[in-house]
Amino acid sequence: AVTGHVRYESGTFERFNAARSWEVVKVPRARNDEAVALLGIRDAARAVIDSQRSGAPSSERDSLRAGLTNAYDAYSANYGPINRFLLQTNPPTSAMVSRRIAASEKNWRLGLPTDGTVAASEVPIPESLSAQWLEEASAPRDPVKKQDHLGVLAGDPGRGLLLALENFDEESGLARKAAVFERDVLAFRERPVAAANAADALAISLDESRVVDMPRIAGLLDVEETQAREMLGTLVFEDPRTGDLLPAVQYLSGDVRTKLEAAREAAKDESRFETNVRALEGAMPEQVTPMDIIAKPGVRYVEPGDYEAFIAEKFGVAATVATNEVDASWELRSANGSPRFSPEVRFSYATGDRTPLALLQSLMNNRTIVIRRTITDEHGSERQVKDVKATLEARDKAGRIAEDFGTWLFQDAARAERITATYNRMFNSQASPDYAAAGEALSFPGLNGAYTPHHYQRAAVARILNEPAVLLDHVVGAGKTGTMVMAAMELRRTGIANKPAIVVPNHLVDQVSREFVDWYPTANVLSVPTGIKAEDRAFWVAAAATGDWDAVVIPQTVFAKIQVDPAKTQDWLEEQITELRKAKEAMSGEEKSRIKAVERAIKRLEERHARITTGKDVGVTFEETGIDYLFVDEAHHYKNLFRQSDSYELACTGSDRASDLDFKLRSLRETKLQDALQGGYYREGYLPAVATFATGTPVANSMSEMWVMQHYLRPDLLEIAGLQEVNSWANQFTERSTVLRISPAGGGYDQVERINKYINLPELLKITNQFSDVVTVSDI
Repeated sequence: AVTGHVRYESGTFERFNAARSWEVVKVPRARNDEAVALLGIRDAARAVIDSQRSGAPSSERDSLRAGLTNAYDAYSANYGPINRFLLQTNPPTSAMVSRRIAASEKNWRLGLPTDGTVAASEVPIPESLSAQWLEEASAPRDPVKKQDHLGVLAGDPGRGLLLALENFDEESGLARKAAVFERDVLAFRERPVAAANAADALAISLDESRVVDMPRIAGLLDVEETQAREMLGTLVFEDPRTGDLLPAVQYLSGDVRTKLEAAREAAKDESRFETNVRALEGAMPEQVTPMDIIAKPGVRYVEPGDYEAFIAEKFGVAATVATNEVDASWELRSANGSPRFSPEVRFSYATGDRTPLALLQSLMNNRTIVIRRTITDEHGSERQVKDVKATLEARDKAGRIAEDFGTWLFQDAARAERITATYNRMFNSQASPDYAAAGEALSFPGLNGAYTPHHYQRAAVARILNEPAVLLDHVVGAGKTGTMVMAAMELRRTGIANKPAIVVPNHLVDQVSREFVDWYPTANVLSVPTGIKAEDRAFWVAAAATGDWDAVVIPQTVFAKIQVDPAKTQDWLEEQITELRKAKEAMSGEEKSRIKAVERAIKRLEERHARITTGKDVGVTFEETGIDYLFVDEAHHYKNLFRQSDSYELACTGSDRASDLDFKLRSLRETKLQDALQGGYYREGYLPAVATFATGTPVANSMSEMWVMQHYLRPDLLEIAGLQEVNSWANQFTERSTVLRISPAGGGYDQVERINKYINLPELLKITNQFSDVVTVSDI
């Protein structure tokens, strides 16, 4: 028996638990007969599927199918559809209403510009908005589907198969029998013994094992391995760095610049690599020229020395430019105390409130420039108000600095050549893969014959099998659940993942489990129930850990309660604190403000770590579950990842849910990398396969949410480009402008700055296209 399996033995319902023993399951007396009938249907359905998988004689398959039909017909006549449910709606409590209103106000204030005429914390709440919040907060919670008759099967691996026996219409409550009642849904598949040509042989090899298996390919072609290699030609390439044979779609995509350099070096000694050189040269993106680059102050591909040269030439003073150890912000310091600027420099680049260095530093750190004055109101209280005229003057001078910097940077030929080369290496080395052909070659063993994958689903699965992480940016109706199911089974079959998990919103657990088993009737799927207490969560997490599952479908709330190994998260915290303490020790005693900033940063780190790790279930850790790949459905629910910035549009205090996912992705990467090193299969450039995110709205409210997706899925690409921090990313890929808006305090309009435009879009897309699989309405 597998963990979670429920049986009816000697008048008692029992479940096989994680301790490998049977425990009693309580079933209300009134539900007893129905529960027995459900278990009978489950077992009959499993027998039908097993007979098809094993290629049993048609007479045996027909007999078992008739038995299933009889059992189902008797059940439905007595009780109705298996998938029937009642909707239960509960009104919110007064405490819940208060929490909802407080959350709405917090989010509203966070969305207010920091450069308004009144500080965001002091803006009065419009009465209409208060009424709207109260109405929204008092609305009943989303109705919950109650299926008490299925309680006996909560978490049973056969629950999904049972639910998949019906095509159920939730609107009408009517059910139709699934195809399994009428015909075989699985075809017995023999292993191919021959291939018509080298391309077919390669496709079979990749389909079976995801590697270029030369003995297998030679066997399919009935030739020696050396001849098989010749027949493959440029369908595959030998990577000179590792000696591995890689399919062309993999070798000629990704960081082709680095691959080309390695191939050219190898070709100096072995002429056979000249084929690699020619192919990679054809895959290289067209060089970006200075005319194509929008350079803003603060971009990381410009060295501190170049910023210092700009300051010296344009401002006429000496200054040092460095990165702050605490928050990775830029720091500009005058070399001679308070600098003296010439009248010409002050006229062009300064105001009475801001020096050229102060304005440049604000630009480099994406800080909104606001000039405030202290006034005394009619009640005798002092408060800060925005000086609109002075603010506009400062922004105008800052705009001139930014414009002159972009021009100055490429005026010197040698500097322009050097910076353009750096830019191309950091942002223009990636070639996007095309997985259409690889997808068409997939055979999907075990897939229900009633389903024919769409071409874009095939390509998406091929991408998931070949990439470390993928974003399924698929429009509603594209069938992303089916894509994830096929990908999970292929990851498992090929050994890329041993135990993939699909993390879904709570209300979708049954639906996804049902679809999974409908697509793959023989799949061994653990469906973790929702709305369970801590002791029940411990049971199901242990069941996930001890079972040999094709997939684990887990609700978001249960997933969030599984703790990452506390020793591991503590090590991560200590690493960050150690770096900050080293920076503090390097500071002189006179740098009191910087020392205090480090101390505050350490305290914030400790508080944030405590908040994220508090409230987790004690017991089996995430690492101990054996889950080694994550499918995250509705991934936009995790967009509120912590982001540190002086810009309110870029900053985010972060949700615990998002931070928890970030921790788990980091743990997966570290664990798989360690496994590769210890297992002897690590290769240069190895990136472990860890996750697929599915959402049709990867960017919803803030342009910086694109950075969040890039951080989750391909942090390696951000590191190559020097964009690990959201400020650096925003300097490279976004632009702000001044817009008019109705003042939230009333009384007219405000001029506020908004980040409202992407720049250097081709280079942004080169990063995003490496992991994004996009399906639009026109593709369906």
